[in-house]
Amino acid sequence: MDSALHSQVLRLASSWPVGTPARRELLTILAEDREARLKNFDGKEYDLHEPKSVYDHIARPMQPFTWATPAKNIDGTYPLPWRVGHAAEAKKYIQSLDHDFKSVWVEHESPFRGREALSVGFADNRNKQVDMDRMAALAAILHQHKMPYKLDGQGTHMTLMDDLVRDILQKTHKSAATPVDPELRRLIEAFRKQVGDTVAEHFATNFPTLTAPEIVLEWGKRYVRVIKQRGPTDRSAFGFIDLTNGDLLKAESWKKPAMHARGNLYRAETWKGSHSPWGMAYLRG
Repeated sequence: MDSALHSQVLRLASSWPVGTPARRELLTILAEDREARLKNFDGKEYDLHEPKSVYDHIARPMQPFTWATPAKNIDGTYPLPWRVGHAAEAKKYIQSLDHDFKSVWVEHESPFRGREALSVGFADNRNKQVDMDRMAALAAILHQHKMPYKLDGQGTHMTLMDDLVRDILQKTHKSAATPVDPELRRLIEAFRKQVGDTVAEHFATNFPTLTAPEIVLEWGKRYVRVIKQRGPTDRSAFGFIDLTNGDLLKAESWKKPAMHARGNLYRAETWKGSHSPWGMAYLRG
C-alpha cells in the first residue's frame, strides 16, 4: 500500500463509528501494512517504538504533525517513518479551538532545529491589535496543551512546531544498531575522561583565562566519534574509536577516520601516546 492510499484508508476508517466491523477490518489492514513498513533491508523487524507526541490526542483528520507512511523501497522493504507536518489538518484543528479562529491560515515552513514547523497567522489583518489578541489567545491554548510554538516579534504570527525531531527513529536506530560489550563501553568512557583531563590540563597551563573544550561522544554503527566541543556550533572531530576491535583512530575528516590505529582500548599502555590536546597523534616514522 503506497503512502497516499494508506492515508486515504486511514481517514476513511477514522470517519466510521467505533466498533463497526468495517472499521475494525480496515484498521487491521492498516496495522498489517504498518508492520510491513517496519522491516529493514535484511527482512528483520526493528525493535523500535514510535515515541509519544503531544499531538497524539488530536483526532487524525486534524493532527498538525504525524508519522509519515513511507513508500516501498526498490528492494520491497520500507524505510523507517519520519515526522511530517500537515498545514490543512493544522488549520482545521486551530479552527476547532475557538469560533474566533475561523480566519486562520497555515502554511508549511522550513524545519526548526530538526523539527517540522508550520507558519500560522490570520487572514483578516486590517486591525493589528485584533490579530495580536487572537494570536495571544491561541498561544495560551497551545501552552496549556504543551504544544511548542514561537511567536514573531510583533505577536501577529507564530511558528507551530512538532515536539519530536523529524528523524528521531533513524537516529535512535543508528545509535542502537551495533550491540556494544559493557566492558568496551566502560573503556570508551574511561578513555573519554582521560582525553578530557589531557585537554583541561593543557588549557589550565597555557590558557588559564579560557574554558577548556568539553569531550563528548557520538555513537555510530561501527565507529564512535570523539568530539571536542565548545558549544552547539563549535565542534571538531578529535578522533574515532572502532567498535569492532577497540582501535583508536585519527580523524581524516568530520565523518571519516584515518587509516592505521594510534592505540587500542584493550591495551591501556597505548592510551597516553595515542593523543595530544589537539587530537589523535600523528604516525611516527
